[in-house]
Formats: sequence, C-alpha cells, structure tokens
Amino acid sequence: MLLAFDGDTPLGMILFFYEFSTWRGRPGLYVQDIYVASTARGTGLGRKLIAAAVTEASKRGAVYLRLSVHADNEGGTGFYDQLGFRHAAHEKMMVLEGDAFEAMGDS
Repeated sequence: MLLAFDGDTPLGMILFFYEFSTWRGRPGLYVQDIYVASTARGTGLGRKLIAAAVTEASKRGAVYLRLSVHADNEGGTGFYDQLGFRHAAHEKMMVLEGDAFEAMGDS
C-alpha cells in the first residue's frame, strides 16, 4: 500500500499486490483499491499513485497492471481510459459469495 498525505491529512491510497500471469509468463501487479479524497480529485494524485505503484512493481520485474472497476463507475472508467487502460475483453470477472461460498468451504 502506498499512502499520500498533505502534512498530516491523508489524501489518497493505492492498495496492490503482486501476481504472476501464467499465460503472459511474466509478473505484474493487481490494484485492489485506489482512493483519492474528493478535495484532491483533479490534481493528478490518482495518476501519481498509479505511477508510484508501477515504479515499485517494476523493481520486481512487473510488466503489467490489472484492476477492476465497477460497471457503473463512469468517472473511474473515464479516468482509467485517459491513462491508457483498455478493457480486457478476453477476461470476465467471476465472484463466489454468499451461500455458494459457504457451501464451497463446507465441501
């Protein structure tokens, strides 16, 4: 996790972890969460947080970044589009939760 502050005031954070893509044959990183306080939006802080995560991950040989954005988050989608992200049409996010999650754990 990387944190951004203005003095003692937290302004943003990015939470990521390293992963390995077997079909790429290369390491990368997955951004679990990114948050920028409303008072800091439009200042470039989100881009700086992503850039800092990429810099850190590159030191470990990472060559890509993946993240998921909620389908109705138009602001987030627009932000990622501006940075050069593309929709990974070859992937489909799958979730196991609730009763199905519990049943899997009991099996």
